[in-house]
Amino acid sequence: MNRWRDQAAGFLSTNHRRREKHRADKNGGRPKVAIGSPVVPFNANHRVLMVIDMANVQACATENDVAVDYETMLYALVAQRQLSRSVAYCVRPRGKNRGADALEERLRECGCEIETKIIREGKANWDGGMIVDVMDAIHACPREFDVLILVSGDNDFTDLVHRCHLDNLRVEVAGFSGHTASPLREAADQFTDIRRFTSALEE
Repeated sequence: MNRWRDQAAGFLSTNHRRREKHRADKNGGRPKVAIGSPVVPFNANHRVLMVIDMANVQACATENDVAVDYETMLYALVAQRQLSRSVAYCVRPRGKNRGADALEERLRECGCEIETKIIREGKANWDGGMIVDVMDAIHACPREFDVLILVSGDNDFTDLVHRCHLDNLRVEVAGFSGHTASPLREAADQFTDIRRFTSALEE
């Protein structure tokens, strides 16, 4: 998967540099769109693809001693648009784990598809796999979404946001404020703080 991640990151970074150079050349050396400004406006008729980086979200939730209400979060983020697909990318320890089982079941009840990786040698990462899956969805014929909702604060996805904009896709990012990379937040058409959908853990 590291090979896929490196290839995807290299492809996205190269295309982003070409895009920015092209836009700057056409605008006297200045970017045509200001940082943080929406590239694609909100449209209630848009179809939504949501991808959730569960490792990132759960790590932030643990650090802040809160629990995420995923059902409320999904409903609010979709905002009455058509949800074409939602995928939760999970990591879990090898063998049985009641906490991981319960979390995945809650996500399924919310309508999420589950992709799972087993933690090996203390770590597991979905970033490259998520990028590849979104790129496949972009190039699908026919394309089944107009908006990507990325639930993660990881800066590794910033170039993916710019790549989606090349295809006139709206990208909304949801993450924990203070734990979301500034370049990712600024690149998105909209940012939502996940803290809105959390509650303090009971002692």
